[in-house]
Amino acid sequence: MEYFELGDLQTHLGRPLPEWEAQHVAHQLLEGLEQLRLNGFAHRDVKPANIFVVRKGPDWWAKTGDFGISKRVHEGRTFLRTAVGALGFIAPEVVVNQESDLQYTDKVDMRSLGVLVHYMITATLPFNKETELRRCIENCDFPESALGSLGPTVGK
Repeated sequence: MEYFELGDLQTHLGRPLPEWEAQHVAHQLLEGLEQLRLNGFAHRDVKPANIFVVRKGPDWWAKTGDFGISKRVHEGRTFLRTAVGALGFIAPEVVVNQESDLQYTDKVDMRSLGVLVHYMITATLPFNKETELRRCIENCDFPESALGSLGPTVGK
């Protein structure tokens, strides 16, 4: 097993990262998640504590880790009904499907990565409390202009 002297990404996110650094990290994480998908797996717990830092910014090198709750995917669907993952980063459909006994797909990793990118550039979660996450789950309607409020270049 590889040892990461610099620890996980969470320990380095006391303040927002410059947007281009966050983009660099996100690109690496997308490549890692794509490899998981191509090999038939969903990570299901993408969060800063599961991203390991090999080199700090401005030229970050990060690796996805902690595959303890990863699951093999069949034809784009995980045959799971269990709500797993960190509450702030979990996809709403995981929670909704837990309550309605439905399945969810490996696309939940993309939602978690989106929250992680938001966290890297703002040092905050889009939904800080369980009640806010519940509201998101119930409504699941995000205006396209929402990213613009995060900064002048975010989303462009």
